[in-house]
Amino acid sequence: MKELNKLIKAASRIQVRLNQLQKNIYSESVNQIEILISGYSQFAITNSKIRKALQKNWISAAKHLQQQNLRLIDDLSYTINKTKQFAAKPLPELPAISSIFADLRQIEQDCGKLNFDFEQDKIFVETEDIYLEDLYLGAFKIELRLDMLPELHKTLPYYCIALDPQYPVTSDDVTHPHVSNNILCEGDGATTIKTALEEGRLCDFFCIVTNILKTYNPDSPYVSLHDWSGIACYDCGYICDNENRYYCASCENDFCDSCSSYCRVCDEIICLGCGGQCPHCEEFICPSCINECSLFGSKCCHSCLEEGMCPTCIELERKNNDESREKDQTTSEADKKSEATRIESERMLNKTCPAIQSDGMG
Repeated sequence: MKELNKLIKAASRIQVRLNQLQKNIYSESVNQIEILISGYSQFAITNSKIRKALQKNWISAAKHLQQQNLRLIDDLSYTINKTKQFAAKPLPELPAISSIFADLRQIEQDCGKLNFDFEQDKIFVETEDIYLEDLYLGAFKIELRLDMLPELHKTLPYYCIALDPQYPVTSDDVTHPHVSNNILCEGDGATTIKTALEEGRLCDFFCIVTNILKTYNPDSPYVSLHDWSGIACYDCGYICDNENRYYCASCENDFCDSCSSYCRVCDEIICLGCGGQCPHCEEFICPSCINECSLFGSKCCHSCLEEGMCPTCIELERKNNDESREKDQTTSEADKKSEATRIESERMLNKTCPAIQSDGMG
């Protein structure tokens, strides 16, 4: 008896909300027509100003006003199309409470137990656990907000809430390939869902939404099933499966093929951020294979070190040694020349001195 009372109460509220929805739609249509009337009035005023500007030969002013007219034409075209949308589809007859009541009872047979929350003004159904291509997504609560039904022409009045959220690795907002922030991407079912709600066919509404949740459309997912349980590259965010991910032992993160490489010295997998090129041989190396030159502390790989020195320092030392040898050789040759000059001077002096002595004695 208590459950029947709840069904009657819910049916009565739904009828009231649907009545308010029809009233809102007609009111919106009237509002759009008033916008049209206002737009046409403004169009007439602007057109009158253009005539006066032309009479006074104010061509620049007429040009400016004509631009206003063009913008106004665009606005009027949008308003006309929107007004036609409201008027083109006739609203259904308001369903009787008995019809809504019968439909609510049918929900429990076709969709599962119907729950009521009259304080929050909503009813909801919980689905069975949902699997898509063997991926477990858990059960969902399809929550219809009765207080939002009168705004059906503007917004979705329901939510699909995961009861055991199985988030993909790339998002904390997506709980289903077609559900983000509890909002269902209806796809081709949008018109069918809206019509079912407008006509008070709540059983059809819950069944349609449940079937969409049980269906996977690979052309328009928020996150594809293929990417659901993969591992996101720490650098670029690309989803990698276990066979195509690479673990960097240096920073302890997973990377895709494009964001990782291997050390040419030890063959260790390393990400591009942790590794780098040896400045001498330009090979990619990991931090463990980088050494410091004993002379100036510059860094290079093991292969480029020779006696603790990098190629630059080795070359510098070689040049210094060559310059030192050249200097020593130059000094030695200069000393030899000086000695030769001294010997030659003595020899010449020995030749001359006896003659001088002889002349003195005579």
